Amino acid sequence: MSLCGKCNVPIAKPNEAAVCVECHSSFHPPCTRLRSVENFKKLPSSRKSGWKCDTCSGEMATSPTAAASDSDLASSVLASIQALRTDMSQQFKTVNENVTSVKTDLAGVKATIDNLQSSINNLTAENAARKLECEALVEENKQLTRQVNELNWEVQDLQQYSRRDNIEIQGVPYSNNENVYAILNEIAKLIKIPFNREEISIAHRIPNGSQRRHPTIIVKFISRWVKNSWMAAAKKCDLLNAAQLHDSWESTSIFMNDHLTAANKQVLGYARKQMRERKLSHAWTRDCRIYVRRNAEGPVKLVRSVKEVDEVIQSS
Repeated sequence: MSLCGKCNVPIAKPNEAAVCVECHSSFHPPCTRLRSVENFKKLPSSRKSGWKCDTCSGEMATSPTAAASDSDLASSVLASIQALRTDMSQQFKTVNENVTSVKTDLAGVKATIDNLQSSINNLTAENAARKLECEALVEENKQLTRQVNELNWEVQDLQQYSRRDNIEIQGVPYSNNENVYAILNEIAKLIKIPFNREEISIAHRIPNGSQRRHPTIIVKFISRWVKNSWMAAAKKCDLLNAAQLHDSWESTSIFMNDHLTAANKQVLGYARKQMRERKLSHAWTRDCRIYVRRNAEGPVKLVRSVKEVDEVIQSS
């Protein structure tokens, strides 16, 4: 809405405003030499399009109070004010509608946030409960693992206990129709210990499932004392070889060891591997138990699993 270039009052009806062709300002007709709206309307179109204000035409308009009636000026001003009021009322109404809509939307957003917060609280509480359950399960699993390990060791000890009076002899060549006890008699001569058949409960070759060239001989003695006597005598001798037992046999090494279970053999093999890598200084068996030592000055440790071997290595 434009203002009158003379009185600075808004022009309520732009189609009744006189527009100067020079300065392009709009005027109430009563504020110019036209004196009234009726006079402006009576002007031909050519006059309206080429009309100039008093300033641009060099003419001075008569004062509105002297040139036009007070009622015409008042009516024009009131009409402008009314138009401005109507326009502002419409704008305020639109603003109020927008504010109401925003309030409604915010109420919906708040309800959604409240629902989300409630869901988060429920999930937090549920997560805390699950965490406690998991901690309990972890502790239970640890206890069960310890129990399983203990049971495994008990079973392993029982299996090993049944072999406590046995020795393994490896490296003795195999021949058809051989007499194992005759071979043991020759070995007894080499290690300088008396051979007594009654002291041996049974002796036999292990079936060659491992595809070894010379199957292992297992000897079960009637007592641990006899078994230990043979082991002690073997340790005192130099390295035994097959050629010492029979002239036709190759000079292959012969070894006498405790008869270990498969699990204990695995542990002993792992410990000896660590010796070769210089992570352990000693690894040996005594009475079918496995012992290791981290270094020459370190304590002797009984080990029952690969894990315990690693613990000895890491403890230094």
